[in-house]
Amino acid sequence: MSHQKQGIQVIGNHCNQELKLAICRFVKYLKTQYEFPVLLKIILCDSSELISPFDQDTCVSFSWVPDEPTDIYRYPYILCTTGDYLKDKAKRGRDNALAAYIHDIAKHILRYQKWLKTGSINVYAINIKATEILDQYAETREHP
Repeated sequence: MSHQKQGIQVIGNHCNQELKLAICRFVKYLKTQYEFPVLLKIILCDSSELISPFDQDTCVSFSWVPDEPTDIYRYPYILCTTGDYLKDKAKRGRDNALAAYIHDIAKHILRYQKWLKTGSINVYAINIKATEILDQYAETREHP
């Protein structure tokens, strides 16, 4: 009998390390707040934009989930660009730039959690809920 992998992991060898470390700290926090019974990979790429496989539009991140949470051969993932981080940091400041990336990941975490419960990734008021997660996380640390 095959067993499904569990947890959440961050992958990104060629991205900005300051950003990757901040995302890893956020993921460590998420592990205390949520369960990840199906392995979720957060893949950080060094490009500035992606082409969404769903509608062929450009985007900075997207997430994908299998049709069923019980699919033991395919795992959900979040793909995030990091190529504009230094530009964002210069424009907005370190903490605000990091918070924007973390907020984006929080939206995908909400979709993942909804998918686990219902099989759907549609989340009502996702920006508000992601901001709540970010605010709760901010209470645990001085900087992202």
